[in-house]
Order: sequence, then structure tokens, then C-alpha cells
Amino acid sequence: MNTNGWSVSLLRARANVLLIASLILGGALPVLADSVSDAIKSLHDRDPQVRVQSRDTLVKAGAKAVGPMVAAMTNRNRLVLLSVMSRIGRPLVPALIEQLDNPEVRSQAGEALFQLISPADRVQIPVLVKCFQKPEFASHCGRALDKIVDAQAQNQVPALTKALKSRDAGVRLYAVLVLSRIGRGAAAAKPALKLLSKDSDAEVRRAAKEALKKV
Repeated sequence: MNTNGWSVSLLRARANVLLIASLILGGALPVLADSVSDAIKSLHDRDPQVRVQSRDTLVKAGAKAVGPMVAAMTNRNRLVLLSVMSRIGRPLVPALIEQLDNPEVRSQAGEALFQLISPADRVQIPVLVKCFQKPEFASHCGRALDKIVDAQAQNQVPALTKALKSRDAGVRLYAVLVLSRIGRGAAAAKPALKLLSKDSDAEVRRAAKEALKKV
């Protein structure tokens, strides 16, 4: 049986999604893994009410929904999922950093982290400083850190100066870039930056020379 191009089974499925979403949003049901999975699938539903309820269910789930959303991210749904994640608030950035531990979704998590982190997340700067010093996380946490760091992060200069001695060129590079963003407050790092102006890596050398003009 078909009703205006909608099969009965499809109508029932939509009704079920709406019912579960309303119960979750009303606090009558906890957010379960199946609910999150169904909500992600329904973000592209033809029914705008289903799409809105699905989005609200994922926002309600908060950090619990971040891993599944990152894992489900494709070129087709990337913008929709990023939009939903942007509504989660403070739990988002720690949850994305946690997802970097999974090599299967590291690229997606790193991209989401860079796109969605904002100055409001400055409280995460110490976590990001520690994170980017792991070579496999350097580009992901380093880009995010470089995006939000400013002169107020002066207390991170000792840790960043230590990172300048890393064996990994990527770690050294982001340490230089972040120190450059801190500016005059990073003056204590000048001796180490001078050494890096002769680094074996050309990109690190260029960045170090530019940083020396700013710190």
C-alpha cells in the first residue's frame, strides 16, 4: 500500500522515530545507542519534523553522540553533522579530542575539531598543548590550538618551549606557530627558536624565523 508516495512501513518508521525522540526530549527515556544511530540516519529524512526531532535528540545526547556522528561523517552529510555538533556546547571539544585515539575516525574528528573549536573553548588550551605533542595528533590538535591561542596562554610557554625539542617536525612546527601567536609573552622561548631557525626541516626553519619577529 502507498499513500502519496509514502509506504505504510515508511510512515510507521517515521512515526516511531518521532515518538522515541519526543520521549527522549521530554526526559521519559534515556538516550540509548540505538536512538543516536536512528537519529543520525534520520537527519536527511524527507519530513522536516523528523529532521528537527533527530537533531534535537542528538544535541540532547551531547558527548554520547559525538563518536557515532564522527564515525558516520561523509562528504554528503558532513555539513549537517557539523551543524548538529556545533549545538552541543562545552562537552563537544573534549569528546572530539577523545575520538582522536581511534585511528579509524581520527581524520574526521580532527577536521570537526578544527572547524568547531572557538575562543569560548580556551579552557581546553592545556589539553591541546599536551595533545599536539603526540606526533600522530600533531596536525589535528596543533591546528585547533593555533586557531584559539592568544597572549593569554603565556602560562603554556614552558611546555611549548619543551615541544620545540621534539624529534617530530610536525610537533616542532606547531609549537613554533603557537608561540608566535602568543607573541611577546613567549620571549623566554627565543633561544630555542633561534636554534630552530637552522632546523633540518625547511617549514620549521621558516616558521621559526617569522616567530622570532613576534616574540
